[in-house]
Amino acid sequence: MLIKLENALIEAGYLRGLANEDHTESVVFKLTKLGLFYICLLDDTGANVDKRETFTRERLKEMGDRIAEKYPQYVRDTFGLLVVLTPDSSASRQKLEEDVPFWIVDSHKKKLMIYDDQPGTFLDARTVIEGRLTTVPWKNLLKQMKILLSPVNIGLILACIVIFIFQKIFGSGEGIGTLEQYGAMHSSTFFEKNEYWTAFTHIFLHGSFQHLFLNMVTQLYVGKPLEVLMGKIRFVLTYLLSGVGAGLISLALYIHEGENVYSVGASGAISGLCGALLCILFLNRHRLQKVPYLRYLIFLGIVVTNGINTPGVNWMAHASGAVLGMILALLLYGIPKLKKQADVPLDTEGMGQA
Repeated sequence: MLIKLENALIEAGYLRGLANEDHTESVVFKLTKLGLFYICLLDDTGANVDKRETFTRERLKEMGDRIAEKYPQYVRDTFGLLVVLTPDSSASRQKLEEDVPFWIVDSHKKKLMIYDDQPGTFLDARTVIEGRLTTVPWKNLLKQMKILLSPVNIGLILACIVIFIFQKIFGSGEGIGTLEQYGAMHSSTFFEKNEYWTAFTHIFLHGSFQHLFLNMVTQLYVGKPLEVLMGKIRFVLTYLLSGVGAGLISLALYIHEGENVYSVGASGAISGLCGALLCILFLNRHRLQKVPYLRYLIFLGIVVTNGINTPGVNWMAHASGAVLGMILALLLYGIPKLKKQADVPLDTEGMGQA
């Protein structure tokens, strides 16, 4: 139950602070204009009951001080609260010093207990904890599935799959003729026939099943954490603008080199997602823990350089898409966050697991 309450608070905007090895004790916190608000979650159930020592106010203060040391420029004051998960409230209370501010969570009844001499509110923690304790299991499952699936990212993937099936069933044969029929981008169609809309449609077309499969697997991997970080609207804008921009840049570069190349596929858009994700992870490097930066960096390098020496692969769209994704991440995410920090000391928007 401790992990469930911890996750609920993190979903509500708290940041993960400290935790012991067996995760029977953890701390989450928020930074506000008033100062640092931190909550220590203490599991006093099962085998932990006999191991637990007296919890002092000094121990609670020490936890807050350890977090405050990381953000000295933001912390004006510290406010701590102990939340004890226990099946026996009386026994757990005997292990607390009188001046420790605490709440009790009855692990059997799944009920939050707040005594008259204890704080009745602590930011939004009471609402969050009571909400998680009373959540109907199947509703919580649906919520977790929604987070897992990242609906906008899945929708874009399904759009590419449906269009690929459609072009195979109703297209006029194999090859570039069918792709051009459905909106592939080429210098002749773009400039001579003024088919400017192909800068958009080419993103959702793929030349083969292998092309589609590799792109969609990559998008599934990077799209979910990025959608959680950026939000749905900014995620879609990053995807589309990276795809359109990468297509136009690669078209211009190929024309400059005297080559006639058809552009199809979501590679430019997906490279934009990779670049944006790496940029945002870097911007949040001080508040995210155990992020596999090297893995994402290597992955981005593979995506960008894929096909440099392979005929028929528009690697210029890969590279330009990654650069555009980083720029869009700064414009749509980085700059708004910096402006927000002028009023709020630290961004507390939750990330989700990649």
